[in-house]
This record gives sequence, C-alpha cells and structure tokens, in this order.
Amino acid sequence: MVSDGSWYVLVERDRRVTEEGAHRWQLASSQEAPRGREQAVALAEEAARTYVPREGSEPDGPPMRRIFKMPDGSFLVELSHRGWRRHVRVSVAELLHSGQDAPPEPRPPAPPRDAARPRRGLFGRR
Repeated sequence: MVSDGSWYVLVERDRRVTEEGAHRWQLASSQEAPRGREQAVALAEEAARTYVPREGSEPDGPPMRRIFKMPDGSFLVELSHRGWRRHVRVSVAELLHSGQDAPPEPRPPAPPRDAARPRRGLFGRR
C-alpha cells in the first residue's frame, strides 16, 4: 500500500436513478485535512452536522436532520424538508494514489504453433 499521508473528508449523496426509488451514491464533496487523521475525524463530524445538498438550501429554514454514526466511523445523515428526503454519507479516508495510472504492460507474444501436431477442433475432435 502506497500512501502520501493525506487524509480527506468525503461527502457522498444519494442520487435517484429509477422511478422505483433505487439509489446510487455520488461523491459530492471532498476536503483535505492537512493536520492528519484526527482533524479529518473532527471535520467529518462537523460536515455530518452542517452539510446540506443544493436542493436542500431552502429559504424558509433548514432541513430536519438525523445523524447515525456507523461502526466503521462514518456517518449516515438523513435530511428531510417539505416533501423531499435525502441521505448523505460522510467518511474519513486516507489518500492512497493520485495521478495518472501507468499504461498496461504489453502482452507477451503467443508461442508458435507446432506444425507437426494436427490441429483439433472443439472438444478434441478433428
């Protein structure tokens, strides 16, 4: 595992995909915690208490909020306001890689076929 020691707070939000109510998570925000993991944990809890998605910034007041701390340390936040309901997941993560991936290694050439050996068809038939 390669790490540059950077810690981040990641905010994911649910995105409705189908009319049946299926959901998919999408990264909504990421914030670096320059002072390390402890700062990232504190920032994650603050984000769980204050983050509001764009459609939730209503002029007539803040949404209702329920915050659940998950066993892995992340937070699941339920937001609701005047007919809409959203879920937000806030996590702490260590950055392992950043940058362009290396190109794949070329495949080795196939070994030459033995011309003296007869070729067989499907399931060993000639």
